[in-house]
Amino acid sequence: MNKLESLNEGGQTSTTKAFQVNQLDVIEESAIGAVKNIHAFNKKVRPRSFQEGDLVLAVRRPIIMSKRMGSKFLSKWDGPYVVQEVYTNGAYKIVDENGLRIGPINGKFLKRYYA
Repeated sequence: MNKLESLNEGGQTSTTKAFQVNQLDVIEESAIGAVKNIHAFNKKVRPRSFQEGDLVLAVRRPIIMSKRMGSKFLSKWDGPYVVQEVYTNGAYKIVDENGLRIGPINGKFLKRYYA
């Protein structure tokens, strides 16, 4: 009988309702902490954008990522390449000095080449 008296309109006991309110507080606190982490991370991120005609290096990506490519002293970057076309979603079409087209490739796999 005691349990039936403690049921509220939603069919939950008062202890269940208090537990849910406590859980919501914990979720809210973790969300605030996540926002602070995002701001701290974004302070050090430098956006990369390239224009047509820029010289860039492309990361050397193996087909199977679990195996290493070559030796430990092999360069991780290929190039230089010339940016031929810039897409709106952060992708670039690049060509090498022979005119061989490579791309589209995401901008996070490119870095500026200083000649």
